[in-house]
Amino acid sequence: MSELVVEEQFSSQQAVTLAVKGMLTVLNAQQMQQLFSPYSKGEKNLVLSADAVEDIDTSGLQLLIGLSKELAQKNKMLQIRDLNNQLSEDLTILGLGDLLA
Repeated sequence: MSELVVEEQFSSQQAVTLAVKGMLTVLNAQQMQQLFSPYSKGEKNLVLSADAVEDIDTSGLQLLIGLSKELAQKNKMLQIRDLNNQLSEDLTILGLGDLLA
């Protein structure tokens, strides 16, 4: 199992950028929830720099969708950038391409 690491890279008045490393999978779903929860409750847009994400499964997708919906309720948005080509294509095929920056 690849450990999930989330580190704050940058913060401005409008957005916070997090570097995400590892796998967004069922194996670390609880850890994902704990790491992203404080940011879903915040008042800033959230940008995930995902160049070091190795894999995303349905649990990871559900978390990202939930995070996006929580932020949208506060007129904030989630963006994912720097995701590798295969995972970007997968998100687009699943109808989640609007999350990609």
